[in-house]
Amino acid sequence: MFPLTDQRKILYHLKKDFGRPCNWVRMLEQGFNSTTGQIERTNLVLPMKTIPLPREQAAAFQYSLTFLARNSNFQYGGTYDVGTRDFIFDSGDFPVSFEPSNQDRIIFDGKEYEVKSVSPFDLIATSIMVTAKATEQGG
Repeated sequence: MFPLTDQRKILYHLKKDFGRPCNWVRMLEQGFNSTTGQIERTNLVLPMKTIPLPREQAAAFQYSLTFLARNSNFQYGGTYDVGTRDFIFDSGDFPVSFEPSNQDRIIFDGKEYEVKSVSPFDLIATSIMVTAKATEQGG
């Protein structure tokens, strides 16, 4: 492992050369307005830079149970893209008392991603690796 000062320099250059803007979104509270009939949400939005890693995209196939039934024709099904994406974040970009969690969301390139896992990035001690999945609304 590199000394901590070298790790910070590496992370700085990665953010400088490959960093892209994104928003880390955490829902603080959600309520129902009975007068308007709308769901009202209060979000904390943290603008920051992330280092996106290449996208993993694979076609998934889904079918109904009738496909498994004996002597029946295929009736329902289709393929769709399931996209997960890994991001590297500088842990110093988050507020001091803020703990990233998998209830949060990321807005990146106009697409919304649900955070699936947050873990320390092994190569750079001052950063975290986030795996996120594109949501149906945003991706």
